[in-house]
Amino acid sequence: MEIELLSILSNIDAEENKKTELTSMLHKQEILMEYASGISTTQGNEFDINIMSPITSINVELSPEVIMLQDKLQQAKQDVAINQLRNKPTVGLRASMGTRNGYIPNIGEMRFNYLGGINFSIPIYNGGKIKQQIKIQEKLADQQSLAIESMQSLIQKDIKQTLADLSSAQDRLKRSDSQIELAKAAALMAQNKLRHGTGTHLEVTAANSTLQKALLNQLQMQYQICSSKLEYGRLTGIKFW
Repeated sequence: MEIELLSILSNIDAEENKKTELTSMLHKQEILMEYASGISTTQGNEFDINIMSPITSINVELSPEVIMLQDKLQQAKQDVAINQLRNKPTVGLRASMGTRNGYIPNIGEMRFNYLGGINFSIPIYNGGKIKQQIKIQEKLADQQSLAIESMQSLIQKDIKQTLADLSSAQDRLKRSDSQIELAKAAALMAQNKLRHGTGTHLEVTAANSTLQKALLNQLQMQYQICSSKLEYGRLTGIKFW
């Protein structure tokens, strides 16, 4: 009996440590969700992102990372256009009016004054500076285009991996019901054996522990499905809050 008691106490300590670890993971996930969505409380436990199955095409244009890079590309193209304009003639118009003094013979008298003029500038020679600036901006625009293509490929890879994880978790979740039923039957048999004097408390504890692990495994599969859907929503730009 003493050996069985020590074994049970050891199992309880191990499960308490696992519970503490899971509670910490849950708290971190809640903090992350509050940071991402700005919502501190939620209602229900369903995560209703609809994912087409099978996936025929993956659209990554709404991904925040891609949108940010596309904005940078448009900015680089605008910089190229602005630098190209610097190589063209410019016409400026200037006008001002007001009062001033200093007119002879009464230099202290304030008089109405106005000024108007036109400025015309033609760039003739600047040492190739403008052309070099245009080339630099064009290179930056090309780099942004390559960065977009690279990011799109990376996101598509991440989406495919996320969908694979989701499919795996869904398949395992389907099998978890049968595992729970078998664990319940084993726990009932262990209790009956103990009741009739042919079993031990350790067997009952082990059977109940197996049942609780099966239930925990089912919850973990549900969590993984939810997490995969969340990652899919983030990668594809779906607003999930």
